[in-house]
Amino acid sequence: MILLPSFLRNTCHYILSPQTKRKTFRLPFLDQTLKSISTFIQQSAYQHYTAASKGLLQATDSRIKLILLLFYIIVAGIIHNAWLQLALFAFLSGISVISRIRFGSLLQRSFIPAIFFGLLPMTPALFNWINPGVPVLEIIRLDKPVTFWIYHFPADISITAEGLNNVRNIFMKVLNSVLTTQIILHTTPFTRLIKAGKYIFIPDLILITLSLSFTFIFSFARTFSEMILSLKARWFTRSKNPAAHEILAGRMQTLFIKTWQRYEYTYWAMTARGFRGEIKPGYSPKMRMADYLVLLIALIPAGLIAWFNFN
Repeated sequence: MILLPSFLRNTCHYILSPQTKRKTFRLPFLDQTLKSISTFIQQSAYQHYTAASKGLLQATDSRIKLILLLFYIIVAGIIHNAWLQLALFAFLSGISVISRIRFGSLLQRSFIPAIFFGLLPMTPALFNWINPGVPVLEIIRLDKPVTFWIYHFPADISITAEGLNNVRNIFMKVLNSVLTTQIILHTTPFTRLIKAGKYIFIPDLILITLSLSFTFIFSFARTFSEMILSLKARWFTRSKNPAAHEILAGRMQTLFIKTWQRYEYTYWAMTARGFRGEIKPGYSPKMRMADYLVLLIALIPAGLIAWFNFN
């Protein structure tokens, strides 16, 4: 006969405090921020799974894809016509669909950086104090022109057609460059990109920096997740004790210490296996005829778009 301890045989009636009657448990603001950043980092690095699926670019040699990445970024940078930028965007979208990449997720990951780095910084260029021209929309009317530092504000502040055209071109350049990068990252494992960079004579210092940064990001995300899970397992209510604030402040320090330790262990493991600051690509299979065919098919449309831009 197995005897259970008394605390397992007795029925306990718990009385919830006013702070714990809520149905859903909410972490403090700082911990919500940590969890959101952790989720974002992990979701941003899921191209490893899409690169393992079957598709046009997934089956293409990584050296070909790296050449296409550089070529398309150059083409997107030299095109100054909005319609040609839209044509390039449509062609890149078609490649992503053929490669079986989730188009909605791809657009989200492309539009957000394009808005932050291509649209928002160029917003002042919409107005006539930077790009004088034909007014499209009047924003405000002043009593008289104003001069501030090196800027001269006219009495009628408005958005001009020239400003719209310039901002649109910059936004499309950034969008197509980011879209090309996302397509390559979604169809190629990061380690193969580093290996392909060695074959096209990218300096080892750049490749090592990218590789170790990639390792550090994953280590950072893993440490984030472990600390968030341990927090949820120990804190069942929101604590207003001053000790809780000390824990929140100390967690940031602990986070970076643990991440740096894992980063150091990774580097020690690399040196133990013979790493001496030089990337050795090792064996790579020869490129097939299908790889050269994909390169030709991808270069011709982009080359034609660039040719129309100068003619």
